[in-house]
Amino acid sequence: MDYRVYVVDDDSDYRDEVAERLTQTGYSVISSGTAEQFLDVFDPMQRGCILMDERMPGHSGSETLTIISKWLPIYPAILITGFASDGLADSVIKTGAFDIVEKPVSLSEIVLRVREALDWNEQVWRQYKKDALVWIDLQNLSPRDLSTSIMFADNQPSAVIAKSLSTNIRAIERSINGILEKMKAQSQAELAKMIKQTNAVFGADGITFNLAKTRKNGRAK
Repeated sequence: MDYRVYVVDDDSDYRDEVAERLTQTGYSVISSGTAEQFLDVFDPMQRGCILMDERMPGHSGSETLTIISKWLPIYPAILITGFASDGLADSVIKTGAFDIVEKPVSLSEIVLRVREALDWNEQVWRQYKKDALVWIDLQNLSPRDLSTSIMFADNQPSAVIAKSLSTNIRAIERSINGILEKMKAQSQAELAKMIKQTNAVFGADGITFNLAKTRKNGRAK
């Protein structure tokens, strides 16, 4: 598989050095000097991982991981920092990031961490491919449709959903029908089941989210 590795660091010399080493290892590398540049090119549909520095102009690495946290249950991200305080480590892990690495770190160590992240990514897709595809479809819904889907799967009546979203029942019913099509569900019962299952696997307390934490001393088990 042609994995894509995003290297995000404002130090151009170091960024180029890391990118060259990863390219030599056989990975397709996309380099960015800022978080904003990275966000412009990030494609969560492509298998791979993110290697991101913490201190950068604009958004920091940890702030950027918070922005894309909805993808981190299925897309591994490694944060590199000069000082891994307990507070920073806790906030990064809460986003769902795969790992946090403290500088100085050698190129060989970076290659090892990337390989571990990609192995983890493969493990997720082997075990949970069907649910991962549903998760992707869910994350691609509009915020309003996503809220509707979650409340619908929680068996809340259309009237309650409509009141919560400051709209009317007919609009909610139309929205649910549209979500059925977008999620490729054959019935409302199937839609509710799909959403409950994928949230159980990839949600904040889900199995796969916790796979990212099953490491010892920063290494995948």
